[in-house]
Amino acid sequence: MPKFKILALIMAAVFLTSCSSNSTYGKVPVDGALDSKVVAVNTTPSEITEDGYMLAASNENYSLYYEETGLTVKVKNNHTGAVMTSAAPPKEDSGETWKNFVNSGIVLEYYKGKAVNINKINMYSGKPQKKISLIKNGFAAELNFKSIGIQLTMFVTLDDASIRVQVPNSSIKETNENCRLAAIYVLPFLGYTHLGEVEGYMLIPDGCGALIDLKDNNEKFSQPFKSKIYGGNYSVEADTTSVQKFDESIATTADTVEVFAPVFGMVHKSSQNAFLGIIESGKYNAEIYAYPNGVITEFNWISARYIYREPYKYLTGQSGSIISAQEKRETFDISVVYRFAGGEDADYVGLAKCYREYLKENGVLKADNNIDYSMRLDFFAGDVEESLFGTSFVPMTSVSQIDEILSNLASKDVKQLSVSLKGWQDDGIYGEINGDTSFESDVGDFDEYVDLAKKYKNIDFMLYADFLNTYSKSGSKDYIYQYNGSVFSSETFLELHPTKYRYTADASKQRISDFVKELKTNGKIGVLFDGVTDEVYSYEIGERTEMNTRQFAAGIINKALLDAGKKLKTAYIAPNDYLWAETQRYYDYKIYGSDYKFVTNEVPFFAIVLNGSLPLYSEYVNFKADTTEYKLKLIESGIYPSFLLTAEAPSALIYTDSASLFSCEYAEYSEMIAEYDRIFKSLSKSTNSSAISNHSSNNGVSVTEYENGTMVIVNYNDYDVEYNGETVEKQSWKILEGKAVK
Repeated sequence: MPKFKILALIMAAVFLTSCSSNSTYGKVPVDGALDSKVVAVNTTPSEITEDGYMLAASNENYSLYYEETGLTVKVKNNHTGAVMTSAAPPKEDSGETWKNFVNSGIVLEYYKGKAVNINKINMYSGKPQKKISLIKNGFAAELNFKSIGIQLTMFVTLDDASIRVQVPNSSIKETNENCRLAAIYVLPFLGYTHLGEVEGYMLIPDGCGALIDLKDNNEKFSQPFKSKIYGGNYSVEADTTSVQKFDESIATTADTVEVFAPVFGMVHKSSQNAFLGIIESGKYNAEIYAYPNGVITEFNWISARYIYREPYKYLTGQSGSIISAQEKRETFDISVVYRFAGGEDADYVGLAKCYREYLKENGVLKADNNIDYSMRLDFFAGDVEESLFGTSFVPMTSVSQIDEILSNLASKDVKQLSVSLKGWQDDGIYGEINGDTSFESDVGDFDEYVDLAKKYKNIDFMLYADFLNTYSKSGSKDYIYQYNGSVFSSETFLELHPTKYRYTADASKQRISDFVKELKTNGKIGVLFDGVTDEVYSYEIGERTEMNTRQFAAGIINKALLDAGKKLKTAYIAPNDYLWAETQRYYDYKIYGSDYKFVTNEVPFFAIVLNGSLPLYSEYVNFKADTTEYKLKLIESGIYPSFLLTAEAPSALIYTDSASLFSCEYAEYSEMIAEYDRIFKSLSKSTNSSAISNHSSNNGVSVTEYENGTMVIVNYNDYDVEYNGETVEKQSWKILEGKAVK
């Protein structure tokens, strides 16, 4: 062999095994910014395993291997020897499609001709031309599926304790007019298990965080978890997915709840090996799948599906329609990081810490955030009911009545509050909010509310505002249109406001800007944002010939809310993850999951991620069926309580669209609010804005440990328990300072 080739091989081997274990990925890549150019280090691997896998990169912690035929990978923990692979051995009774799917590192879905049924192609059925090159810290695979005319390049690279998989949009080429790319899976079977052979679980981003055990399910589940990140994209046809649930011990089905953070995980307890998948780019067009064994195959697997085209209903007349698919491909990069955890960190707590550190590295969460405790009180001002001449306002809480309530609470030493007013505008809670601050006259006026804020200087006052949804349609062009050319609307099943429409991101931004400008003149009143915080849609441009993407819309709203937060106090209702960097207060944090049938446990995954960085507030306590259990859940997760209150009895709302607010009169809850304030004020003082360092739950006892040494023990049982020498009374808790293992 020539000397220069020997030298090149030696240099490549040295390079591949000398990756710094202290490096990080840095900032999240921007969609469309990835480079599809392959810069090869070498084409000859430095090591080949017995089963044909080739070493692509290695560092102190992990080694990345790949095989050429199916383009699958193995990731080896160099400290423990534990391996996660993305290829499953084929089963005798498996169909050919699934045999190929489980052994392919990349799978494409496409539309053929005008048909809207999905076709699949993979590394075996598609037999693509491929060129694989070793690159810095990994490998690149240039693929050409000639049979359908689709080309792309996949990059897989290794860092400290992660691999990153990328498919740049610039690398995707479609050369066959008869075949259009619909979706892509990358490494769909990474971390898979078979039946109950491996002890562990899958982590899905549902509610507070949910686990699906890797046990043998004996084919009792018929559906997987399948949910679009940030919910359905209603500029195309709504695509809801029914999932098995338990309702009072009876199996039922319901639509999946939207995913608000683009993460998923796999934990192998047997080998103490785990990963957290974090979708960086492409998340606005992705959905997460989790398949328990028995649903189609005997495997447990979890992955993301990246959608480039969706079907929609095209109207052909007054009543006729046809189903078509988007002509123009969505343009986005795929970039997903798999962060690995081993040893004692290979559990949902370790994965939550991985996510927390990732968010801090990328500037989403602050490393140290001094969070002051406050209780959330939202006051409901009123709604309208039908009258002889249209509608009339039903007043429930005036500004002067809020003053009386706050004065009463102050006498009970309840003073640390975040106060918002809902339904203050003309026509109440469903009334239009434009750029002004005109109050319904029965509620009071804006200046009176400002004076209230000046009187209670230690309380933050806000006005609730939804700048996305509207319940009346004019001739405005500001509404979201679907691909089929019609204005998007949805049924509310309300008597007086039966239809809901959405504003485009541009229209929402203008309304936010005008409203903030009004409020800024006094500087005392902030905004509680709803609608724009947890929903995002693509929408038409011009004469509905082209669409702005969901990512584009989210960017517009993000900027509008960031500008608002620089001028005023703000809070967000259930914000999606792309807003967390701007979030001052996170409202309506979910303590529970969605009760899917295949979920084994619900865990405070997102509370572990966010606690210590963001103040988290619950949904309304006074609308929970079991307030005792809910209180214990809040204490366990470190979530501040919230109440929705009225001065008048809610029976007055019986003929309004707010008749469901059956339990919110302040007189009924004054003592409970004072009790909750004492509890959570004490808890906040003990935890002192610390992050959660550990969590466990067993036999009805949950233990949450904080980085400052505080331990919170919660006993859900109806009998007293002993924990580490401490007696915790039934359905109660105990806070121990300096007891946690840091």
